[in-house]
Amino acid sequence: MSKSRSFLARILLAVGLGLGGASCVDQSCGSGTEKWDGDRCQPPSPVHLNTVGFLPDRPKLATVLQAATVFSLVRGDGSEALSGSASGPLHDGDTGLDLWTIDFSSFTEPGEYYLDVPGVGRSVSFRIDPYLYADVTSV
Repeated sequence: MSKSRSFLARILLAVGLGLGGASCVDQSCGSGTEKWDGDRCQPPSPVHLNTVGFLPDRPKLATVLQAATVFSLVRGDGSEALSGSASGPLHDGDTGLDLWTIDFSSFTEPGEYYLDVPGVGRSVSFRIDPYLYADVTSV
């Protein structure tokens, strides 16, 4: 893996670990990375990505914290939009973790999606949208 992709994978991991889940408001959920589902605390997904979303023509990467070989990019309606292979593992010396990377940069169709990694889990839902940051940039 190139140095720039390795660096990007480490950034995604840091963001994913920092933003992977919010403290449970309704109940106390131990470490604060779990999410309250209305009934119990759910552990964070081992599939980390930019939860804000992605611009269609920009890189789209996810970091997986468990052994991953294949993935599916799934539309909000449950239909498969893309399938592919994960790369890795890449050992991250800072965290001591082995990481796998999913690169779905070639996919540009706007919509609502999630990544499904068989045997590992699924990501949170995210958008691919050319106007993703319009609200942030408008005053």
